[in-house]
Amino acid sequence: MKKISSYVMLFAAAAMALVSCAKESTTTKSEEAKTVKLVVNAGSPETKTVIDGTSVTWSESGESLYLGEVIDDGTPTEYTSTEYELADENKSATFSFDLTENTSGSSYEYYAFYPSSAISLVSKYYEFAVTLPTSQTVTTSSPDPEASIIMATSTATEQPSSLDLSFSHLAAYGKMTLKSVSDIVSGASSVVVTFYAEGEKVSGEYWYYYGGDSEGTFTASNNGTNPKVDVDASSLSVDSNGNLVVCFACWPFDLASGESFTVSITADGSTYSRTVELSDSQELAFVAGQVSKFSVSGFASESKTTYTLVTDSDELTDGSEVIIVNSDGAYAMSTTINTSSNYFGQTAVTVSDNKIELGSTDAVEVFTLSAGSETNTIAFAGTTNTGYLNVPSDKNVLNVTDSKAAASSWNVVIKSDGTTNIYNVSYPTREIRYNNYNNADRFAAYAGTQNPVFIYKNGDSGSTTKLITKYCNTPLIDCASNTVTITCADPDAATIYYTTDGSEPSESSTKYTEAFSISETTTVKAIAIADGYENSEVASKECQFISGTDYSTVHTSNVTLAANATGASKVTKSTVALEKDGETYDALKAGTSSAAGVVTFTVPSGTTKLHFHAAGWTGKTPTIYLSASDSNVTLGTTSIELTGDTGVSGNTTAYTLASYSGATMYYTVTLENVTSETTITIKTTASEYRFLLWGVNAE
Repeated sequence: MKKISSYVMLFAAAAMALVSCAKESTTTKSEEAKTVKLVVNAGSPETKTVIDGTSVTWSESGESLYLGEVIDDGTPTEYTSTEYELADENKSATFSFDLTENTSGSSYEYYAFYPSSAISLVSKYYEFAVTLPTSQTVTTSSPDPEASIIMATSTATEQPSSLDLSFSHLAAYGKMTLKSVSDIVSGASSVVVTFYAEGEKVSGEYWYYYGGDSEGTFTASNNGTNPKVDVDASSLSVDSNGNLVVCFACWPFDLASGESFTVSITADGSTYSRTVELSDSQELAFVAGQVSKFSVSGFASESKTTYTLVTDSDELTDGSEVIIVNSDGAYAMSTTINTSSNYFGQTAVTVSDNKIELGSTDAVEVFTLSAGSETNTIAFAGTTNTGYLNVPSDKNVLNVTDSKAAASSWNVVIKSDGTTNIYNVSYPTREIRYNNYNNADRFAAYAGTQNPVFIYKNGDSGSTTKLITKYCNTPLIDCASNTVTITCADPDAATIYYTTDGSEPSESSTKYTEAFSISETTTVKAIAIADGYENSEVASKECQFISGTDYSTVHTSNVTLAANATGASKVTKSTVALEKDGETYDALKAGTSSAAGVVTFTVPSGTTKLHFHAAGWTGKTPTIYLSASDSNVTLGTTSIELTGDTGVSGNTTAYTLASYSGATMYYTVTLENVTSETTITIKTTASEYRFLLWGVNAE
């Protein structure tokens, strides 16, 4: 249907397909599907919609009608037809549907929608999801037919052979006269006109309820509406007065006196806009099935705000205005929040030379930064959605809250390429990411591997007060094979200083330049120092001198690892393939996503050292706790914080470590007073902290 009608009414008629009986047969005839033909005609004043007197017409090809059949309040069966015949100078059309025959029902309901592209079904909640597109292409005198949404319903006590349907409009329509814009649009190859009403549900998804407590109602969904429509008006021309007439479709809503809307014209990349505030005597109402006519003049060149990619946390200062963008730069976090499932929607943006330009009608949420509730954290205060970005629970969610607390404070880590980790303080495994899996198209706080994000900043915003104090990473000390290696992950330019006499390291201590050997058990302490960073914490490790077997290179076990399923704990047998040497070793996967892990084994009398390898789950830094069954036995340490590895993830029986390191995965614990066979327990207490254990050796 290519034009909005002054009279729109659709009738449907159908006939049962007949079975040909050319000859007799003793076999049972197979059932054939019914054919339902929907006849569309103009002629109903109840749905009168006139745009310059243009009546409804159907195209010779390409039309599609949706039909949902509900039998005895069950789940709708969906049909779509593109087979139709035209009549009455294309003012009527007959659509044919092949329905599955059903004679056992007592009630039959039919829901027809045009265009079929606007409809998706969410049967669990008795609703049809109806989407009015934000991006529309205008015709000479009518809105985009893909946005001109109409529907009809009918009921019967038996599956009918014909239907008579009277359609009505769900969409409202606007006709804008943009005055004196010849100098703006004439000669332009691309013209996009945007109508924007902040806070209103102008386009996007609505729900029509076909059952349940809300049956028959039509309301905005929680999955995302948009406060604007973008109309491609490139095919239009100005009239003799230099005016441009643009039609569009929208959802019904009202603008009262004192409220405002903005219309912008983007011609070949240059944007001109005009914000209109309605006076005390003015209002603008968009009513389903009706056309609201208005004019706008006084367009002025719009000064856009430029947001630049942030590549250093020093750029994040108090009062900075920022936007959050997905990793490929195609979408920014929008002003739309799904208030039911708690996530932010997306808005398309364009990145050029690491910059994004935004105008007054771009529905992108702009956040103002301030110090969070915890030291060295940041709070993100929304502009449209007032409040602080917040994680209400340990789930894939994100919303805003009025209070500045741990759940609305964030640890922000920015890499040199701009990739940004925004971790929640209250739920530290959750970070803001973009999810486009299965068309989810949303921003939320995830603990998984969804797409990372970037921060872009308005360079004219913010004070000189930095919100993040950068610290050098704590050095990692590796003591494998009587050789000490010290590294610092960040920054690369950090200088490491160390001591071997037990004293605290400083810039006056020995500068680390290469690995060094030890000839006796030595306590090594190290610190990382770099310009523009605070000094790291001091790392300390007792490096055992090994005169016999170097257990740091042994990945098999000389003890028997046992699975202890006591209480809520659980351990399952797995294998882990070490990328270090390409070989595979037996290991234990300790714990699940809902149960803590407990590993037990026995060591013989006279054991003085326990050697083992362990890795935490991806994104985790679990603490394992060690204990002995004999209270007389003393352990050199009873708790160790493990390092997570990205290869340790998922419910599987084989894992490949992404980055093996003896400095972070090999451990030695001293034991005293082991005078008889003793049971050793290694466990976690937090159920979400799983880990792998292998290469356990008693010496």
